[in-house]
Amino acid sequence: MSFRQLKINGWQQFQEIELNFHERLTILTGANGSGKTTILNLLARHHDWPAQSLATPTRRRGKQRFEFLIRLFRMSSESDRDESQETEIGTLVYESGQKATLVVRRTNAPQYQININGQQSVACFFIPSHRPVYRYEAVNQIPTGRQTKDTAFQRVWESTKTRYFGGQVRSASFHMKEMLISWSIFGRGNEDMPADEELLSLYLGFQVVLRKILPPSLGFRQFAIRDMEVVLECESGDFLIDAASGDLVL
Repeated sequence: MSFRQLKINGWQQFQEIELNFHERLTILTGANGSGKTTILNLLARHHDWPAQSLATPTRRRGKQRFEFLIRLFRMSSESDRDESQETEIGTLVYESGQKATLVVRRTNAPQYQININGQQSVACFFIPSHRPVYRYEAVNQIPTGRQTKDTAFQRVWESTKTRYFGGQVRSASFHMKEMLISWSIFGRGNEDMPADEELLSLYLGFQVVLRKILPPSLGFRQFAIRDMEVVLECESGDFLIDAASGDLVL
């Protein structure tokens, strides 16, 4: 299941917008503040991304108190203001043709949540444009249980999501180091412990991906585990995985 079309009217940055998604790839471009992240945050709700929208405090004519409005566009008159408890701001059509309505409940608060009535299940993953402030953490022990690729993905995703919204948990980089060291040790095995071919393939496969996506000038060759640190050995010089610009996704 994927997205087919998104329509928004009179909400946030958008007076009126209609996006028709390509079945393979859709690229959003625009100046800062044009609404790219707003759209992505909305679609990312399908992968449990809990971004809140912000309302604007506005004083109505003849009123002493401020009220929070979901629309940024000025109404032509006082009568144009939406006084209903629920406001439909758009629709989202899925690949199957099923349609969901985008609804905002009236609230007197600076933050609010959009309801996607009729939301369908979409397999997706959201990578935020800004990562949380980085902090280094050493791996002092590795998990003894078998760590699958699904486990690795879930830990990195939950860490990214929680820290992005201000939670205090271990960083995604820490979990990546933990998983890679675990895959290397248990994947190769030793004379007392049989090798795990699947874990070894994950460890080696991640390196294959990095050789394809990292800049050729970097000359990435392979990982090395040195003193419980994951090192990227490159033709241009070695460096810790913690020093990479941005989080790598397992």
